[in-house]
Amino acid sequence: MAVSRDVLKVRIESGGACVVASLSGSLDEASQHQAESMIMPMLGAERKHLLLEASELSFVSSAGLRVIISAVKALKPHGGSVNVCAPQPTVEQLLRIAGLTALIGIHPSVDAARGALNAG
Repeated sequence: MAVSRDVLKVRIESGGACVVASLSGSLDEASQHQAESMIMPMLGAERKHLLLEASELSFVSSAGLRVIISAVKALKPHGGSVNVCAPQPTVEQLLRIAGLTALIGIHPSVDAARGALNAG
């Protein structure tokens, strides 16, 4: 029996050096290309910080982790960062178990991530 997951919805906002991608639903093999095609073109030297607002992101698979790692690789040459904001407990646990906390920031909100970026 196939597992039914929520369809991924992505909303992008950019301002200054930050791109905020609000994600809801599932970031998995079925939605990986959608997420990459919407997020990756927004990143670069001018917009070097990606804030993934994940409060409504219910599931992340290994394909979803690859999207995050791709963003890290794209932003690293520009001195940028990837920050996951307000993740649900299961998503945060997956990021920690996968060892991604060495590469990304995890913050309780988009405002907290912006504050950390401004302080650093």
